[in-house]
Amino acid sequence: MEGLTNKQKEYLSYIEQFIKDVGYPPTQRECANAFGVTVMAARDVIYTLKKKGYIDFIEGKYRTIKVLKRSLQESN
Repeated sequence: MEGLTNKQKEYLSYIEQFIKDVGYPPTQRECANAFGVTVMAARDVIYTLKKKGYIDFIEGKYRTIKVLKRSLQESN
């Protein structure tokens, strides 16, 4: 799997912690709010994480993000 940029690591860590804290995954809007960016900017990072195999989700459905590879396993 491809390595992650610092920004991608931050998003993955945020998603993992959100799931741990509340029991379900964040929406793209919640990610955007957490990082102070637009929904489209958050969406780009989330889609890149999916493309790199770190998460998966169902297109068009809310709260379906699943972590496939945890950020703590990332060695870069």
